[in-house]
Formats: sequence, C-alpha cells, structure tokens
Amino acid sequence: MAISLRPDYAAAYYDRGVAYGNIGQHDLAIDDYTKATSLQPDYFTAYYNRGLGHVVRGQLDRAIEDLTKAISLRPDCADTYYNRGVVHDSRRNHELAINDYTKAISLSPDYADAYYNRGLDYAEIGQLDLAIEDFSSVISLRPGDADAHGNRGTAYYEKGQYGRAIEDYTKAILLRPDDAALYYNRGAAYYNQGRADEAQRDFDMSDQMKETI
Repeated sequence: MAISLRPDYAAAYYDRGVAYGNIGQHDLAIDDYTKATSLQPDYFTAYYNRGLGHVVRGQLDRAIEDLTKAISLRPDCADTYYNRGVVHDSRRNHELAINDYTKAISLSPDYADAYYNRGLDYAEIGQLDLAIEDFSSVISLRPGDADAHGNRGTAYYEKGQYGRAIEDYTKAILLRPDDAALYYNRGAAYYNQGRADEAQRDFDMSDQMKETI
C-alpha cells in the first residue's frame, strides 16, 4: 500500500526501507525503519534491519541497541544473537560475542557460522581446546570449509600438536590450493617436527604464490 494513501501504515515504511537497503541507500532505509518503529513499537524486523543498517554505517552502539531491542521482542531468533555477536566482535568484546554465539547455537544447533565465530573468539582469548571443539563442529557441518580446517590447524599448532596441525593444513590446502598462508603454516609445523626438507618446500611454495599476487 502506498505511503501517500496510508501515511500511518508501518509496513509500507518497512517495505520501502527494505527496498532502499537492497540498493545500498542505508541512510534512507534507516529513516524508514525508524518511522515504522514509531508507528509500531513492537516491529521486530524493523528493529532487526535497522540494526544491520547501523552496522553497515559503522554505528555499532546503535546497532547493538537495535539488535538488543529485537531480542527483547523475539528472544527465539538465533540470527539476532549471531549478528549482535558479530558487532561485539567488531568492538573486540570477545566474551560478549561468545555469549551471543552460544545463545544462537542453543537455538539453532546446526548454526555453523556461530560455531566458527565462537571458535575464533575462543582462540583469541587462548581457550584453544574450546576453539578446536567449535572448529570441529563446523567441519562436521561443512566438511569442505577450508577456513575451519586452517584455523583448527593453527589451534593445534599453538598447542604444540604439530602432527594434527599438519593434517588440518593439508586438508585445507586440498580445499584451497592457492592459499600461500596455508603452505607457510604447514611449513612451520613441519619445521617444528624437524622435517626441514618438507618445511622448505612449503616455504618455497608460499613465497612463489606471494610473488604471483
């Protein structure tokens, strides 16, 4: 329904906000979501989308405020917790992010992205065993995820479990053979095992890839 015909119709502003967001007009989208919430204060998706719009605009405090409001309106939506966790990560609030990813996982146990991001946060704060568990969950859900294999490999490496690190880096290389960092990391693991020739081959491969970039 056109806004000119029903200027008090919240859904019309919401729909126009979605259209603005789809073409990258995020300021206008935010304005329309704001109008929608003023007309309908319990408009969950308007708060949710406005929060995401604030993320794009780099307005992280406002994003958290809107996503928190959305959670209060619909506490059973895993995506809202996940996206608030992403905002907390952007602010390097890893513990708060972990809490949100944990809630998202409790609501949606197959939420691979939530496991992955929580794994990164656990690794960041030195909880390597928990990071490995989360990257393993990602791999069970998405066996072809090179990033999950690579990051689990790094967690094993930091624990001194170089054999397991090599296994994961090798799998990640099979999935993404043009990633110089994976060859370098596997080379470092070989080096720490005293396998100098294999390490050098990987270091050389990493250098060759960097030269072609």
